Amino acid sequence: MWLTHLGVNEKLCLNTHNGQAWSNSTSNNLGWRVRNPVAMAPNNGGLWRVARGQNSEIYNSLWFNSSWLRAETPAGWRSTHGLGLAAHEGKPWTFLRGEDRLLHTASYLGQWSNATLVSGQAAKPMDEPTAASHKYKLYVMYRAARD
Repeated sequence: MWLTHLGVNEKLCLNTHNGQAWSNSTSNNLGWRVRNPVAMAPNNGGLWRVARGQNSEIYNSLWFNSSWLRAETPAGWRSTHGLGLAAHEGKPWTFLRGEDRLLHTASYLGQWSNATLVSGQAAKPMDEPTAASHKYKLYVMYRAARD
């Protein structure tokens, strides 16, 4: 089990659980500085992580050979809040509240798909969405914003 959390100076820290106890916190090796929750999801034997940086930029990384590696982030992706992330049908899916206040999603299979709106333009989250895959369906949940 993995846990990523904010440490001092908005730096990410990581703990793991081996089934019996939690590890000591270690610093993130990518130097990300964030103010929002970080989303993590296993996919095809790897572990993905996405976060919103201090200036609304999006960070992606993949756990590989005992280290976090930067992963591609499409140009222009920005979010006003933290992101949701889930693995579904062999692909990681990310969900974000765009600067237009609408809920966007995209999946990764060698490269990120074009971001699309969830439910047309009906989905307007207040803050961070969360996502999960269960029994062949992908679920996203969020607090709905008032117009």
